[in-house]
Amino acid sequence: MIFALRVVIIAAAVFFLVGGLHPSLANLSASLITAGVLTWTAARSRASGGDLLVVLAGLYFILTSLAAIPETVLFGYVPMQAAPLFMAEQLAIALIIAVLATVLFGKTKATAYTTPSFSLPALAWRVGAGVAVFVAGYLIAGMIIYPFVQSYWAGKPMPPIAATLGMQVLRAVALLAAAGLVARTMASRREAAVLLAVAFPALGVFCLRFPVSVGSGMPASVAIIHIAEVVPYFALSGFLFGRWFGPQSAAAD
Repeated sequence: MIFALRVVIIAAAVFFLVGGLHPSLANLSASLITAGVLTWTAARSRASGGDLLVVLAGLYFILTSLAAIPETVLFGYVPMQAAPLFMAEQLAIALIIAVLATVLFGKTKATAYTTPSFSLPALAWRVGAGVAVFVAGYLIAGMIIYPFVQSYWAGKPMPPIAATLGMQVLRAVALLAAAGLVARTMASRREAAVLLAVAFPALGVFCLRFPVSVGSGMPASVAIIHIAEVVPYFALSGFLFGRWFGPQSAAAD
């Protein structure tokens, strides 16, 4: 009951800050999903105080902005000159929501806890493997769904393949940073993996693509196909990143 109340309060704040100017069922759904993920993260995280604030703000900002807005600029959906201001607004929203969640959970006072540490080779293979998994997922999913959306995208300008792949590498690095922020504060690798497997597609796909697709005039059939395209490799990336960066716990894992 208390958890549900916290979700509702955070969802109301997200809806007011993000979708208040354009209220819709899509924005309301996205607000509830966002609140659910952030409430779950705050409840399970061992972090508190400023550390928890950074975890929540980082997770929200990276998934909804840092890993998303540059790609929209590349594909011409957002003007390059508008991107910095939009990202600054999203960062401010992320901080407000993170402060609210930290206060609601009574975790304003910092407490100590152990976090996993990695040698340089161990960190290098995790980052390299993470980028490879994400980029491979992007390419495979794109090839699978392309025949179903080819007619919609025919004639629309597309960026060069090298720029597109380079952007996916940068997005993968951003998602790895988000995973590192969250996973180190969880009680086990399994818990980190499950949470991130849900958080990545929830915040990085549903909360972005569904409201945007509904408001952009994109046919519902095309929007659903693109959502189905991205969810699997976002979920897989979140799960693997959580396993790789979460703390080892013999009892839990």
